Amino acid sequence: MSTRNITLYNRQPFADGLTPADVQTREEIANQEYGDDMGDLSLDTRLEIEQKYHEQFNGEGGESDD
Repeated sequence: MSTRNITLYNRQPFADGLTPADVQTREEIANQEYGDDMGDLSLDTRLEIEQKYHEQFNGEGGESDD
């Protein structure tokens, strides 16, 4: 099992019935949303991406319990 798969397995459950194949990495989100690599983005943008990444593991459909 790859490191990515182990990390994803440990983060279950996924929001809205996502599977590990559906979960995007931080880099994938950065490229999709901003067309750039994480390292090239501002701190605020990286924090937004981090939030989007973690929302994939929230069982409430991406809504935060905060």
